[in-house]
Amino acid sequence: MSEEKNIPEEKTKDDSTKSFDENIDQKEGNLQSVTEPEFPPDNPVEQTTISKSLPKKSFKQTPENMEVHNHGHVHEKKKWKEYLFQFFMLFLAVFCGFLAEYQLEQTIERHREKEYIETLVVDVKDDIKTLNEQIAPQKLQVAQTDSLVDLLSSSDLTKTNTNQVYYFGRLASRYIAFNFNNNDRTIEQMKNSGGFRLIRNQRASDIITQYYQKVGLIKQRQAQQQNESVEYQRFAVKVFDPVIFKNMVNDSSFIIRINNNPPLLNSNKTLLKELAGVVQYLNGSRKSLIHTRVELKKTAEELLKVLQQEYYVK
Repeated sequence: MSEEKNIPEEKTKDDSTKSFDENIDQKEGNLQSVTEPEFPPDNPVEQTTISKSLPKKSFKQTPENMEVHNHGHVHEKKKWKEYLFQFFMLFLAVFCGFLAEYQLEQTIERHREKEYIETLVVDVKDDIKTLNEQIAPQKLQVAQTDSLVDLLSSSDLTKTNTNQVYYFGRLASRYIAFNFNNNDRTIEQMKNSGGFRLIRNQRASDIITQYYQKVGLIKQRQAQQQNESVEYQRFAVKVFDPVIFKNMVNDSSFIIRINNNPPLLNSNKTLLKELAGVVQYLNGSRKSLIHTRVELKKTAEELLKVLQQEYYVK
């Protein structure tokens, strides 16, 4: 009877042991699926006890539980045609940028060239006006100086004609009023800034160079005439009375004739001949200068015509 009573108890123990094993397996499965917590547990001792009591099993990843990361861009091997196309597009972009910059630079230079030509036309017109104002008076001066040479060389120079000698002698020293000073604002600006290279028209470039070379020649001959005028003045003070020369200039700086025939300061024939020779050299320089002015005026008119034709400026 006692054995029969003990049988159910053993069965109950077996059932409880089985259920305990199942619980352990279930907990083991749960432990495998749970990741390690971000923060440590409240009771480390309890965790250590549980982990020691459970059997250790290895965990292996299978294709079913592996994480998959999708890549946004997959590097594939390109064909040589694609590399060639990319190189061509890059070269085309750089080349187009270069062309655009070159075109912009050319436009700016053409605009500056036109501005230079327009102001140069104004300068040349001013020069032509100045030359017209100087050529005729200097021709008259040359004729008066020729008369002075004749009077000083005359053998019958007396007190009756000294009026003319003083008048022509006073006029002979006037040279500053006939100096040609061209309007050089544009050409100097072009020289200093390298703007002369902007003149692309060869015909215009040649005539501009020719014109300003003649301007330089005029200035050289003007300097020569000035030196000869100084030499004339050095001799004139030995022949003419300086007080009379002073009284021959009015308040407007014009030379006027005197009413009488004042005597010369020195009537020595040799000295008068020397003075006549100096006047002749001076007059020769003035004649040469007149010829240079006439040629310069022709070149200026030709230059003006070329610029107006080639660049359509007025």
